[in-house]
Amino acid sequence: MGILDPISPEQVMQCQSEKDCTALCRLLPPKETALLDWAINLMADVIHHEHLNKMNSQNIAMVFSPNMTQMADPLNALIYAVQVMNFLKTLILKALRE
Repeated sequence: MGILDPISPEQVMQCQSEKDCTALCRLLPPKETALLDWAINLMADVIHHEHLNKMNSQNIAMVFSPNMTQMADPLNALIYAVQVMNFLKTLILKALRE
């Protein structure tokens, strides 16, 4: 089970702002919330070394997004991965500001 599997793809796809993404994170169970928080902070740490590794928020979100959920249908998984990537990017940028 992926970290974001407790929330529906429709909920992720409806996220249009940082506020929406933050509110959606609150719907996750405690274990998934803790794992997502850890992963976002890890991604932010990687981005701090962008000048060495070329990993900006878009690139790191692209790498992590397919692993945040498990979907049986490859086409839907690909479409959903793009939405998850935008969701992660929003959360990463928020973490970098804080």
